[in-house]
Amino acid sequence: MHAYTSPIKSYKISSSQQPLSFNVSKITAEFLRSRKEIVIFVDLKLLSGRKSFNQVWQEGPVGDAAPQMHGRDSANLRAVGTNNFSTGKISSHGGVIPGVLNTQAWEILLPLGIISARYLKVFADLAWFYLHQLCQCSGYVIGVAGWGTGLNLGNDSPGIVHHKHRSVGIALFVFGTF
Repeated sequence: MHAYTSPIKSYKISSSQQPLSFNVSKITAEFLRSRKEIVIFVDLKLLSGRKSFNQVWQEGPVGDAAPQMHGRDSANLRAVGTNNFSTGKISSHGGVIPGVLNTQAWEILLPLGIISARYLKVFADLAWFYLHQLCQCSGYVIGVAGWGTGLNLGNDSPGIVHHKHRSVGIALFVFGTF
């Protein structure tokens, strides 16, 4: 096993070691048989004032002693993250925000507005109406934000297309708007 640095300038990766934009030393690799994983250890010297860096990890075929192009499925195209050395946090980039917003809107606030109109009308004078109006309006606004965020993330992610999910989301949004 041989671990080395090589900048990614295109889909062609060199089989020889080339320097990166920051210093990397003490490169070693270890195969963990029990977990069927390869772990790579390095010492990094970040540029002055820089506290974090982005990383990309992939798995794919090897040919002619060099990594070949990885698959273009959504898991490979989302294999990115950020390491922040000042906070010690590692984060992967993902699209959970549209799901959280839409869950709050379509599964909590809008049904709560319907329930308030149906069951509080009997004994809450006009309070039921104001609660109904608050839940419905805020639910719709949050739903629009979630829908728009989801579309924006989809447009910002070339190569990752969930046709069915996108089509169902658009249809539900149009139906909910009507």
